[in-house]
Amino acid sequence: MKQTDKQRSTVHGEVHHSIGSLDDRLCTEAREDARPPKKVPARDGEGERPREPSFGDDDGANVAVSRPTLPVRHRPASGVFVSSLGPTIVFVTVCTSDRQPWLAQPVAHDALQLVWRAAHAWLIGRYLLMPDHMHFFCAPKDETVPLKRWLTYWKRLFTQETRNAEWKWQSNAWDTRLRRGENYTEKWQYVAMNPVRKKLVERPEEWPYQGVLNELRW
Repeated sequence: MKQTDKQRSTVHGEVHHSIGSLDDRLCTEAREDARPPKKVPARDGEGERPREPSFGDDDGANVAVSRPTLPVRHRPASGVFVSSLGPTIVFVTVCTSDRQPWLAQPVAHDALQLVWRAAHAWLIGRYLLMPDHMHFFCAPKDETVPLKRWLTYWKRLFTQETRNAEWKWQSNAWDTRLRRGENYTEKWQYVAMNPVRKKLVERPEEWPYQGVLNELRW
C-alpha cells in the first residue's frame, strides 16, 4: 500500500524528532547516574600539572598497588569492558555542566586537542564538539587505566589549561562499547549530522569543531 504525502511527512518528522532528542537523553542519563565525587586530600603541589593516572590510582592519586598478572579482561569503573582478546572502541558523550553552551569555540577546541594528546592512556579517534556537549570515539592504549579515571584526568588538565572558572563539566559521562566495525561508521554518520540538525551549518563538513586524532582500527 502506498503512503500518502501526509503519512510520509508524519513518519519523517517522527524519525528526526527521535534522533534530535538522543543527545538530550544521553546527557540526562549521565547526570542522573553521577555520584558525588569522593573527597581525596590533595597530593600534588598547588598549581602543578596533575600526573597521568595509572593502574591503582584513585583519580590520579599515587597509590602503590600490585599490577595483576596476565590480565585477560577487566571492568573499569565506568562499566566498559576492556578485553585483550580483541579491539575495544568506546563511544562517549560528555556534557557541559548545566548544558552551558561554551564548548564549540576555538579556545576550547584547541585546549581539548592539547590535553587529549597529553592524556594518552586512552586514544581519541573521531570527535565532534557541540555548544553544550561532545561525542568522541576512543580506545585504550594502557588497558590498566579505567575509562572513568582517564576522563577525570583530562578534564582536570583542561581546567588548568583554560583557567576559566565558568567552563565546567558534568561530573559523569555516557559511554558504550561498540560491538562491531559497522557501529563506528553508523554512529559517526549520526554524530556528523548533529550541527546540521541543529541548523548550525548546511553540510557536516562545514562544521569546524570536529576532527580525528588517531585512527582506531578493528
